[in-house]
Amino acid sequence: MLSGPTKNLFSAIEKGDIRRCERALLAGADPAAQRGNPVNNSVERPMDVAARLGLLGLVDLLFCSGAPLNADEAGGTRALVLAQLAGHQDVEDMLRDVGARDGLLIGLCVTNNQDGINVILDSDPARWPNYALDSVRSGNVEMVEDNLRRNPVITPEGDGFALVRSAIFQWRLVHKWSIDGFDRTRFQVIHHMLLDWGVDPNSTDEDGRTLIHQPAFYGRVWSPTEDERIAHTRILLHRGADPTQRDRQGLSPLDTAFLYDHPRLAAVLTPASWRETPSLPTSDGPGW
Repeated sequence: MLSGPTKNLFSAIEKGDIRRCERALLAGADPAAQRGNPVNNSVERPMDVAARLGLLGLVDLLFCSGAPLNADEAGGTRALVLAQLAGHQDVEDMLRDVGARDGLLIGLCVTNNQDGINVILDSDPARWPNYALDSVRSGNVEMVEDNLRRNPVITPEGDGFALVRSAIFQWRLVHKWSIDGFDRTRFQVIHHMLLDWGVDPNSTDEDGRTLIHQPAFYGRVWSPTEDERIAHTRILLHRGADPTQRDRQGLSPLDTAFLYDHPRLAAVLTPASWRETPSLPTSDGPGW
């Protein structure tokens, strides 16, 4: 439960009222407090809200008042990612100047900042796996292609399942963030690219769930639309995924679709339907 001054702090930030923010902090508002964000089913701190809104003065005030920088996204700065996604370069620059870190690389991938990615990879080669995953989750086809060509650590056998699953589920802010011209069918292109690269469509996770289980399995607020679930399922069927394989709980993909209330997807997974799955085009990119 947030205290009265902390609630006032969040409200003042949303209104861009720096004087009211100062009063709230003097009254004991917690600059490190968290509140739920129902839009993307996550939590946010005052710094996140200020960065998302591009309020440079408030970001500076919160930092000087003790708001944490590196406490969220994979040990990095969530506010930095939010500033990147919203296009607030001045806020991004200020946060970097005071020590913000790229825990996730997804902000750089969504904004197509290849130079920024290369700087990080040159200084810390251990971040190559992060680059691969975030290029997929952000829907950046060109960066996925870059990974499949030159990423020295990923393989279809070792990383393929996680990457295809990420193409299916994307990233929560991709679903809720307003990005001009963002075409979500690019995730289906990436799905094809990964299968062309050599990912086994019948690979499984530790629970025995195959890739074709995945579109039927999740039901979070940021999950794919039903049309996207069906499109990814048809890609897998066309590429030879076995729709009858059961996970360790004994559930087939069809069982899973019914369990998570996806009746249209269940119809696609019935034997009469998947035996007649039409031929689908592969990606337009080169073979991997």
